[in-house]
Amino acid sequence: MHKLAAHRLLSIKQMQAAGAGRDAKHLRLLVQDLRTQKLVRALPDENRKGEAAVTRFKPGEGRRALLYYLSPAGARALGELTGQPPPEVRAKPYNFSSKVEEWEAITDTHLALDAWCGAAGARLDFFQADFQPGAAGLERATRMPFVDTTQRPPAPDNFTPDAVAGLTQASGAIQLLVVEVYTGGWQSRVGHFRDQLPHLATVAMLGVPERHWRLDQLGRSARYLILFRTAAMRVEALSRWPDSGAEHWGRFFIKSLDELADFNGGWHQPNGARRALFHG
Repeated sequence: MHKLAAHRLLSIKQMQAAGAGRDAKHLRLLVQDLRTQKLVRALPDENRKGEAAVTRFKPGEGRRALLYYLSPAGARALGELTGQPPPEVRAKPYNFSSKVEEWEAITDTHLALDAWCGAAGARLDFFQADFQPGAAGLERATRMPFVDTTQRPPAPDNFTPDAVAGLTQASGAIQLLVVEVYTGGWQSRVGHFRDQLPHLATVAMLGVPERHWRLDQLGRSARYLILFRTAAMRVEALSRWPDSGAEHWGRFFIKSLDELADFNGGWHQPNGARRALFHG
């Protein structure tokens, strides 16, 4: 339950990676018991009919894993167990959507970053995913309102990345990471990513994350982690990156999800460079 409170959504495999236990069978039995007690919920719920039952299968990849999360009753029970205020959880169950695969990938990113921080002597100060509730639970937690001054007249806009993380490196340097995950749908297409590139460019040029998190006062720039479900998607996206040498793209780092084991090294950049995310 502690791990579910920390990561929000976890599959059995992710629970193992998070250190909740090594034996998958034992974890499944434990989670099933917690579900029976209505302390834990599953997404998509295997007891549902229709959409959830059908979409738990993906062509070429087989059965999707269930993602588990704390119910309000589970949060209260954990608070009583620890003597601490209960963790913030969703009041209502997550509705199944096409974003489930993306949410699982966001958690994989969180786990990989956490592991790297532990090995590198860095401190992960926070990791905020867009599936967490925001203000009063009514908006996604990563939402960043801003004024787009590139428009005439300037226009209000929002930037809602898939996740935002803040860490302090062993050197004491503070770094903000902006995470975007692209799964590409059934056919692993990069069209949605390409459609978003102009907005990402505007956000980077205006320093939206830096201003929202007041990192600009420290003279630090956010780094954007663009993650694709497959290496083929990454290759295709980089092959047609518009104006790839522009200065703002220098803060963009690209990988496929299966390359996250080496979290710091081997990142691709739009200009064709390969480099580490952090040096030293």
